[in-house]
Amino acid sequence: MDKEIFITTAEALLDEQGQKSGWYKQIVARVDFLNGNDRIYPKKVYEDALKVLKAEGFPYAGEHPHPQHYKGHDGEIHFQCSIPNSAVKFREAYIDEMGNVWAEYMPLDTEMGRQVKAFLDNALPFGFSNRMTGETRKEKRNGKIIDVAKKLKLFTWDIVLNPSEEKAFGMAAALTDNCKEEKENMDFFKLSLTELEKWKKENKNAQPEEAALCDQVIALKKEAQEAKQKAQALTDEINEQKEKEEAQQFLLDEVEKLNYDETAKKALLTKGAEISNKGEVSSFLEKEKTFLDALRIEEKLNSLGMKTKQGKAKVFVTEGEEHSIVDAIMEEMDRELQKKDAGFQIEKEIFSPLVKIVLTFHIRVSPAVTSQAVGSKHL
Repeated sequence: MDKEIFITTAEALLDEQGQKSGWYKQIVARVDFLNGNDRIYPKKVYEDALKVLKAEGFPYAGEHPHPQHYKGHDGEIHFQCSIPNSAVKFREAYIDEMGNVWAEYMPLDTEMGRQVKAFLDNALPFGFSNRMTGETRKEKRNGKIIDVAKKLKLFTWDIVLNPSEEKAFGMAAALTDNCKEEKENMDFFKLSLTELEKWKKENKNAQPEEAALCDQVIALKKEAQEAKQKAQALTDEINEQKEKEEAQQFLLDEVEKLNYDETAKKALLTKGAEISNKGEVSSFLEKEKTFLDALRIEEKLNSLGMKTKQGKAKVFVTEGEEHSIVDAIMEEMDRELQKKDAGFQIEKEIFSPLVKIVLTFHIRVSPAVTSQAVGSKHL
């Protein structure tokens, strides 16, 4: 039921002699008022539309019922006006201090106009309803979502007869909702894909033009959504590739700082080729360095005649080899000390004999056995 319709009794306007002039005055709308369609027409917005209508000289007759609307090839909303349905013409309108919109009108000498005249002559009330299009915005007031008009195009006011009949209200509700329908028609592009699909589901009996437009906008929005997803996927891929390149460059820089031979460095870069985040480089290198260092130690021990077993180094020598092994160990120790201290001087005459005696004691071989390992000491 459309409570935007104002059911009032017309007030006859008198001429200079005090006789009925044929003109009547009646409330046709209200401003700054929440109507039954959950819509508000702010006074300034309605006033601007009313000024335009007055400047145009009230070019449209009020009809009964509301003329059907349609969307033209120009994309604008038009109305299917009918001469037999034309009932009254207007000459003046204004807004009073209470927010009531008053309009002065005269019944036309048409079939519908004569019916209106019969109502007037018998002091029977009937209602008026806005014929307009426009734009609204959603607002939440007192926990309720309402439409507040932002811009209006006012054409005229149409008559609703037999207001006591529920059908009269129902027809007016559907046809008076032009402002809201125009919003749906003209603002499809402002709706989300979910809202469009919901509208289509809830308006299966919509005008063919509206349904077609809704389908077109849905298709366009789906295409736009897919394009956006593809663009995002491409952007993510580019960012991931850039991040991996930065991680690989960081890995290369860090590996170059390590005191390893080129073969070991190349192996590290190959093993870390899948690293795509700089944050993973440090932990990767720490783990690999531990392994490589252990491997280097084992290689050094092997080169010195030592063998490793279960994490412990043992020396296996044959008779007559102990001095050469001790010499190799001493030389390796000297090289390591030189790496740590560039000023380190090797004094073989002072330190080497003593150290050799100690090491020889630990790896002394029994003269009774030859060509096989017979003794060992943990280093």
